Amino acid sequence: MTSRTPPTTGRRCPSRSWRLLWEHDRIKLRTDEEVDALDAELLFGRPAVGLDTLAERVLLDGGDSVPYDTLVIATGVTPRSLPDAHHLAGVHLLRTLDDALALRDDLQRRPTVAVVGAGFLGAEAAAAARRMGLDVTMIDPRPVPMRRQFGDRIAGLVGQLHRDNGVSMRCGTGVTRFLSAGGHVTGLELTDGTVLDADLVVVAIGAVPSVDWLTGSGLCLSNGVECDAACRAVPGIYAAGERRLLGTTKQLRRPHAPRAPAERDRAGPGGRP
Repeated sequence: MTSRTPPTTGRRCPSRSWRLLWEHDRIKLRTDEEVDALDAELLFGRPAVGLDTLAERVLLDGGDSVPYDTLVIATGVTPRSLPDAHHLAGVHLLRTLDDALALRDDLQRRPTVAVVGAGFLGAEAAAAARRMGLDVTMIDPRPVPMRRQFGDRIAGLVGQLHRDNGVSMRCGTGVTRFLSAGGHVTGLELTDGTVLDADLVVVAIGAVPSVDWLTGSGLCLSNGVECDAACRAVPGIYAAGERRLLGTTKQLRRPHAPRAPAERDRAGPGGRP
């Protein structure tokens, strides 16, 4: 198994894990002993950069490659960002444990917080920051938070719950640009002309599949890896999780839906294709 990130810091961070009440060991899905018992060769810090389907080899950073008989692609997604945001101190994306720990450290300096995006991750980030007693504004172009997930009625209740707990809601507007001084974010200009002061910004506006490394492999890529009902992209190659597309139109990248049992069952008895 190859992975871009080191073993102690690269595990995906569940959305709740970065609260101050949690230490990072609590989010491990398996103990170190259980991982050792798998007797699997783990290549952490060795990202896959290409796929040679004819030679049946995964190409690694540095020029090495790993052969396979059966390949499972599970490279996840990359958070979306906003123009001019990635280079500013105080702007945070959330995907890995390192991202979560960096945000936790930054929250402890008692900043004024803006959360861009009111989906699951943005809503939880706003709620956690408010629990710390921080001033929080949540911004989303939709009229209510999590409208796509819940519909207008339930989403309206979610928005009211945030307001009742002190979150300032700026729904129906987006971000025009980031304001900064000395390389650190200082605020946001919104599409309605409003300027918000904020020295910590969480950008939670969704994600895109991490499939760039598969370009030129011959696999069908659109908004993920296109698969059949058995999660098979081509004979011998399967995709699982958040970059899998069933057929050519129905997207199944749902980060908050339990998929592993269903994908295991599709793979066949004993979890084997």
